[in-house]
Amino acid sequence: TYGFNGNYNSLTNKPLLFSGSYDDLTDVPVIQGFSGDYNDLTNKPNIKDSIATYGFDGDYDKLTNKPVNVSSFTNDANYATRSEIATIPDGADVGDMLFWESGTKGWNRVPVGTEGQILSIKNGVPTWIDFDASANTYKIGDVYLEDGVAKGIIADISADGSEGLVVSPDEYAGLKWGPNTTLINTGTDGYANTNLIRAAADYNGGAAYLAAFTCVNLGADEWFLPSKEELLKVYANRSFINQRLEAYGKTKLGATASAYWTSSEKDAGNAYLLQFATESTHFAGTVYEVKKDSAIAVRAIRKLTSAEIKSRPDGYKFYKVGDVYYDGRTPVGVVYEISDGGLHGKMVAVEHDLKAWSIAATQIITNAVSNSNGQANLDSIMANVVFDKTFFPDPPDYMIFSACKGEGWYAPAKDEMLAIYNVRASIDVTLNQLKAQGEYIDLLDVSNQDTKIYWTSTEKDLNNAYGISFEDGSVVEKLKNTTGYIRGVRKF
Repeated sequence: TYGFNGNYNSLTNKPLLFSGSYDDLTDVPVIQGFSGDYNDLTNKPNIKDSIATYGFDGDYDKLTNKPVNVSSFTNDANYATRSEIATIPDGADVGDMLFWESGTKGWNRVPVGTEGQILSIKNGVPTWIDFDASANTYKIGDVYLEDGVAKGIIADISADGSEGLVVSPDEYAGLKWGPNTTLINTGTDGYANTNLIRAAADYNGGAAYLAAFTCVNLGADEWFLPSKEELLKVYANRSFINQRLEAYGKTKLGATASAYWTSSEKDAGNAYLLQFATESTHFAGTVYEVKKDSAIAVRAIRKLTSAEIKSRPDGYKFYKVGDVYYDGRTPVGVVYEISDGGLHGKMVAVEHDLKAWSIAATQIITNAVSNSNGQANLDSIMANVVFDKTFFPDPPDYMIFSACKGEGWYAPAKDEMLAIYNVRASIDVTLNQLKAQGEYIDLLDVSNQDTKIYWTSTEKDLNNAYGISFEDGSVVEKLKNTTGYIRGVRKF
């Protein structure tokens, strides 16, 4: 009676619904738009009249205050003129080069060099120089040798090869430059600076100037405390030097000490040092002064002459652990230990034998007791055992000598064999590569064999000698008349 029953059809005056079609709309607007044609526009500007009245039509001749001819400029800055630049020096020949010399404001001629020369810069001028780049010439990063003994790392060689620098492989920490009250008047030559320091009245045998004294103590006529200019050369080549120091087993530049003394003074109370590792207060490569009585590290250097730079010995080669050692073209060993940066070391043979240490009917004490020197052990066996030396190096009773495959080869002592075990993975990588090339080799890994022991030349007692298990690296005592692997080593 009073409400809506909810049925849409029961509604009255219901609205008419829109179909959604534009065509069903009434009173639609008439669109008054632009056709897009410029010509249909009204009140268009008159371009020609506008340019004439307000703008530039692009005609250069209509410009006012045009510049005068360039040739009439005043050359108050003394620029090179076209005629000067175009002038070629007299005497120029095929292969010559020209360089511009600002002082004379003209081209100068560099005559063509000869075969083998290199072009360098000397006093700011391109210059052809003779330089020997043969196998007997050292390069930066090489270990410098004197009478076969490593002395240091080549730190710098001049462009013409006339001089160089060697940096000591050792680092000396916590040294004072000197008293804060004495002015030495040092210059750019570290050798001269060091001699000036040594001549100081308060030198006191070096006790007052430990930085310089420590360098001099390496060899008074050779080693010295570098000037800042010289130490900057060392810094510039530090990556090559550090590669060799790392192989050498020595402390790298900037690894422990962040900065090093130079022999260059700021004044009576201060001297310069060079930062080799960035810290919160100084970036690497920064030269700055500190009090002379500060405790700073030192790296000594020495100079090289042209003859010394060209004195690298024949056969000069540096090895790393895992390298193949060749006799001619034949691989005879794999490097397992290095010294002097890889110049020297020890190799282990590429082959092994499976034999007893000794099968003598009556075992004796041979006094082969060295844990570190296999050659000394074999010498002791030779001295204490009576056998027909014509069988050497493979005597019928003492087969430990089978390791002696040639001159210099011997059976390793206990510690030498342990050193081989510790790098066995690197050695076997190399041995596998040789095997893949068709070489006849025996892998070190014998952990899957019935016998897992490598003999050492170190004797335990009358009936036993020591072996190394290549299953776990343990040292074992083994009867001399039982079998084990025998593998020779040799120094290089």
